[in-house]
Amino acid sequence: MIKIGDMIMRILLVEPNYKNKYPPMGLMKISTYHKGRGDEVAFYKGVMDSAEFYGKHYDRVYITSLFTFYYNQTVKTIKSYEKLISPEIN
Repeated sequence: MIKIGDMIMRILLVEPNYKNKYPPMGLMKISTYHKGRGDEVAFYKGVMDSAEFYGKHYDRVYITSLFTFYYNQTVKTIKSYEKLISPEIN
């Protein structure tokens, strides 16, 4: 089981905010993997505001995109979470 110490990990799965019918298969597989190990998994579409993000501590954040024609939105989402996770980088 992937744990930090003896604690269950809190996992955030993020899909950029673009229009589609189904969640990305890759995120669903990651969800199944972590849930199978007893981790807490949350799914979010788009970018959380900082108050919501900091209100919960996530041990790991996964971001994916299904289509490359949403490249700009995907990069924007990744950079937004980078700032939330490590504000000193920016």
